Amino acid sequence: MTDGNRPKNSISADWVLKRILEGKKVRLRNAVIEGDLDLSKLELPTRRVERTEFQKQCGLSEDVKTVDSSIDIANSTIQGAINFNNSTFSKDALFVGATFMGKAEFHGTTFSENAWFIGATFRGDAGFNRATFGKDAWFVGATFIGKAEFYGTTFSENAGFGRVTFGKIAWFDRATFGKDASFDRATFGKGTEFRYATFSRYAGSTERLSMRTQGSIERLSAGTQNSTERLSEGTQGSTERSSMGTQNSREPPSERTSHFLRRNLAKNWISIEQNMSVHISAGRLSTTI
Repeated sequence: MTDGNRPKNSISADWVLKRILEGKKVRLRNAVIEGDLDLSKLELPTRRVERTEFQKQCGLSEDVKTVDSSIDIANSTIQGAINFNNSTFSKDALFVGATFMGKAEFHGTTFSENAWFIGATFRGDAGFNRATFGKDAWFVGATFIGKAEFYGTTFSENAGFGRVTFGKIAWFDRATFGKDASFDRATFGKGTEFRYATFSRYAGSTERLSMRTQGSIERLSAGTQNSTERLSEGTQGSTERSSMGTQNSREPPSERTSHFLRRNLAKNWISIEQNMSVHISAGRLSTTI
C-alpha cells in the first residue's frame, strides 16, 4: 500500500517493535498495524528458564526474551502475523477488541501481569501452547475463526472464556486451571478437547466474573472481603451462582462425588473433576475418568 492510499490511522509494525526494543509503552486505539510483529527480530534481554525435554522438542528455547514494555492495543487491526513466542511480558499485555488478521503465536509465552483479549477476533490460527498466565486471563467475547490452541497452558489465576466463539477445533489438552475456569455461553465449533486438563477449583458459569465497563472495559475487579475473588458478569436476571473454595464451599475437586459433573451445556454448566479427560464435540460433553 502506497503512502497515498494508506489510512490515516495506519501504524508500521516496525514502529511498534522499536517501542518494544526501547522498553517504551505501546498504546494504540483504532489503529491499523501494517506488517508482522515478530519479536525474533529484536535483540531483547533474555533470561534462562528450565524447559522439559518435551518442551524443547516443541521448539521452546531455554533463553526467553523479556518484554519490559506495557502493551495496550485496543480496537485495532493487526494486518500481519504475530510471533511473540518464547517471551515474557513483565507488564500488562492488553488486546481488547483487537483483530488479528494473520497467525497469532504466543507459544511458551509468560504473561506476568494482566492479559486481556476481551472481544478480540482471531481470523487466523491462535496459538498459546505451553503459555503461562500469571494473573487472570480474559478472553470474554473473543472469536476464534481459526484453530485455538491452549495445549499445556497454565492459567495460574482465573480464566474467562465466557461468550467465546470457537469456529474450529480448540485444544485445552493438559491445560492447568489454577482457579476458576469459565465457559459460560461459549460456542464450540468442530470440537473442543480438555483431555487430561487439570481443574483445581470450578469450571462453569461466568456469573462470578466481575467486570466494570464504562464505554469500553477498563478494568476487571476481583473479589470481596468475604470470598476469594467473586466473578460476576452483571447480566439481567440471575443464574446459578456458586461460592469458591472456602471452608464452607463444595467439596474439593479431588473428591469423586456425583455432583462434579453436570452435563447440561444448555444451562451453561460444566463442572469437571480434577484430571478428568473431557471432550466437547458439536455441543456434547463426554468424559473419561
